[in-house]
Amino acid sequence: MMAIDQAIREQGHQLHGSSGHEGQGESNPIVIVSGDSGHHGSDQSSAPHNHVHGPEMRDVDQENTLELKRIIEAHGWPDASKVGTEGALAAWLTVQHADLDPAFQHRCLELMERSPKGTVPRSHIAYLTDRVAVNEGRPQGYGTQFTLVDGKMVPQPIENLDELDERRADMGLQSVAEYTQHMEGHNH
Repeated sequence: MMAIDQAIREQGHQLHGSSGHEGQGESNPIVIVSGDSGHHGSDQSSAPHNHVHGPEMRDVDQENTLELKRIIEAHGWPDASKVGTEGALAAWLTVQHADLDPAFQHRCLELMERSPKGTVPRSHIAYLTDRVAVNEGRPQGYGTQFTLVDGKMVPQPIENLDELDERRADMGLQSVAEYTQHMEGHNH
C-alpha cells in the first residue's frame, strides 16, 4: 500500500513540480507531493481540501483506506509490535491520506494513542492529530500541516504559538523554525 501511495504521489510531483513532506520523526521524511489530499500541498488557497487531487490518487487513497479498515477490524491498530516499523509506517501514511474519511482518521488517532508505549512513534500521533484538527476546521497543535500560498509554504493555523516548540519537542519533532525552513526548501 505504501509503495503504491508514494508512487502515485511521486507521479503527481513530476507532473506538478511541487512537494511537501510528512516526517517519520522528521529526520527521515516521506515525500508527499502535489495531489496529496492533506495540507502540505500545491494550491494557492489555504482552505482545508485545497490540493490538486487527481482521480488516480483518490482511487489509491480510497482503496488503501478500505484495506486499512479491514486490517484494523481484524487485528486492531497495526503498530510496530504487530507489523514491524515499516508496516506501522505504511499504516500511518495510509491514514494520513484518508482525508475523504475524517471519521476514520479520528478513530485511528484514538487507536494510535491507546497503543502500547513505544509501538507508535509520537511524531506519527502529532502529524495525525494536526491532520484531524485541520480537517475539522480547528487550529493544529504541532505545526505539521502546511499549504502553498502565493508560492510560499506556510503552516495551516496553529494554536498557542508560544508553546509550539515545546509541544513539538515532546513529540520528537524538530523546532518549528527548522521544519519551516525544511518545508520552504522543498517548494522548488
